[in-house]
Amino acid sequence: MAADAVQVAGDFYKIIVENDTVRVLDFRGAPGSKTAMHGHPNVIAYAVTDCKVRFDDPNGESMDLELVAGRGMETPPFEHATTNIGDTEAVVILIEMKG
Repeated sequence: MAADAVQVAGDFYKIIVENDTVRVLDFRGAPGSKTAMHGHPNVIAYAVTDCKVRFDDPNGESMDLELVAGRGMETPPFEHATTNIGDTEAVVILIEMKG
């Protein structure tokens, strides 16, 4: 099982709300910052700011994304490290589904 985002990257992820069904996280990453490898269950990500991020998976593959403020996306469970490859702070709200 992948490491928990808050436990290994607590400088980036803060818990806003947590209960039996969901955990809501506030992610904030400065330009050039990189998290430790971690995982999420099914998650909905809502971009608060326009930002560019790179996800590196445990196999060494990477994917670059441009997130647009006010838009969201859903992802299945996955493990990754996140790098802010943009010029501005990345602020994203993540809603992790439990169970």
